[in-house]
This record gives sequence, structure tokens and C-alpha cells, in this order.
Amino acid sequence: MTVTAHLKDAVDALVGDRVYRDEAPEFPDGGPTLPFITIQPDLSRSAGLSGDGRTVATSELFQVDLWQAQDAEDDNLIGAVIDALDSVQLPAPHVRARVNSTVRLVEPGGIIHYAVTVRTVSIA
Repeated sequence: MTVTAHLKDAVDALVGDRVYRDEAPEFPDGGPTLPFITIQPDLSRSAGLSGDGRTVATSELFQVDLWQAQDAEDDNLIGAVIDALDSVQLPAPHVRARVNSTVRLVEPGGIIHYAVTVRTVSIA
């Protein structure tokens, strides 16, 4: 299973299995049911180098976005998402995930958008 799949599994139940890769799909009735989550993998990758130039760790950033209706915003949901992402069990024992940052945005149409950046670290 991929890191993205593990992140998805960690938050699925919090939004009724409405977790999508990259963006929510188009629906004939106008849009996905809120709240929902989108996950964008592979925003960036970087290497941690030792003094002799060997890679000792790699880091990858993921964007996990929580979308809610402003008039029905659940203030506790973002905390549950962060807790789930911080405690996710990833595929290899040497890989860890941590929430790097969270930003709350008010989008047009009465949508609350929490942008959560997750960093995974793998020790070489």
C-alpha cells in the first residue's frame, strides 16, 4: 500500500469515505457532499545529506485539504484530521508522517478550506 493510501485510510471515516486524490470529482447534482477531503501527493521531495554527500533521509510533502460548508463548520473536525494524520501507521517501519502546518481559508460560495501540509520522512 502507498503512503497516499495510508493517509487516505487514516481520515476516511472522519468524512464518510469522501476522500479524493488531487480534486473532488464532478457530480451530476452539482458537487460532492460536504465535508470531504482531497489529498495531493508528491508536492515536493528532498534529500537529507550527510557530510560526505550520502543521502541519509528523504522527505516528501503531501497536501491534505478539508472542505466544509461555512454554515455547518465542525470546529472539532480539523483537530480529528490532524490527530489521525499524526498517528498514521505508514508502510515501512522507518517512515514517519507529521503535520507540518495548517491554514484555514474562507473560499467563495461559503466554503471553509483547511490546507494541511504533511511531511513524511524516510531514513535511508
